[in-house]
Amino acid sequence: MEFQDFVRRCVSLFREAKKKKMISPRVTRGRAGSCSSACEDLIALAISEMIPNEYKLLVDYPLTVRHGNGQRAKTAYPDVAVLYNRTLAGVIEIKVDLGYLPEDWSKQSGGMFSQLQQATSLTYRTNVGTVNNEVISISPAKEMDRIVVVLSGLNDHGRLDAIKQANSVCFVLMPQHHPNSYYVDANNLEKFITAIADDPRGWDSLKRHLARRYQNQN
Repeated sequence: MEFQDFVRRCVSLFREAKKKKMISPRVTRGRAGSCSSACEDLIALAISEMIPNEYKLLVDYPLTVRHGNGQRAKTAYPDVAVLYNRTLAGVIEIKVDLGYLPEDWSKQSGGMFSQLQQATSLTYRTNVGTVNNEVISISPAKEMDRIVVVLSGLNDHGRLDAIKQANSVCFVLMPQHHPNSYYVDANNLEKFITAIADDPRGWDSLKRHLARRYQNQN
């Protein structure tokens, strides 16, 4: 997936959400529904095309975490878990923007990552929510990768610096734009998409990082 294609699809997600605000002639929603899940899916799809085929991605998928015998199991929901065979190779946290990011988010996210790194047992179920599933055991990689992908750098209120200071490797895909910009309409849509796509620095940096961390194992 090229960056301009990604931008176009991303902007389309937000435009479609705005259209859904008009539920019926007599029923109108004030705020558009959240696009977070759809953005996670789109970014995960893009990342899957940047890394070798032998890696598998689980999006917002429950992982059962255990530490030692007799300790109660916990459930972790990384935004994207990157698997290679039976190994948890990396975790990718995704944020549309940082406008409403809790102040302790970096601490919470880092804590979850540590829990995964130190787990004595990691499992997940195939076909979550169905009767026909099986438990798959995996183990954390010795050098498990952790990155944060932020869709828009607007309205970060200093939180981006806080994330970077918390030793997070962070990539901002649209530093100067937000795909949900209110002034975009059919007349300036293409100009808006081109303006975003003309600055692929975050996208290219993400690709280089993934190429270093997730190499072909054959």
